[in-house]
Amino acid sequence: MKNLLETAVALCRGDAIGAQDLPFQAADRQASAGGSLAGAEEAAIKDALDKAAGNRRKAARMLGIAPSTLYAKMKKFGLD
Repeated sequence: MKNLLETAVALCRGDAIGAQDLPFQAADRQASAGGSLAGAEEAAIKDALDKAAGNRRKAARMLGIAPSTLYAKMKKFGLD
C-alpha cells in the first residue's frame, strides 16, 4: 500500500491523486476484461514505462520490482 501511494504521488500531475495516477490501471482493466495474467503484466509494464517517459529504472520502482526483473520481462514480451 505504501509503495502504491508513493507511486501515485510521484505520477500525480495535478493537485489530487486520480485513477489515472495509479500504476496498475491498465493492467487492472485488462485483467477485469478477461485478459490473461501475462497480458495484464505486459500492460502494466507498458503503462509504467509510458508514465516514466521511458525511464526503465523509474518504471521498475513504480512497479515495485528490480530493474533487472523489468529488463527480463521486457525481453520476454519483446518490448524495447
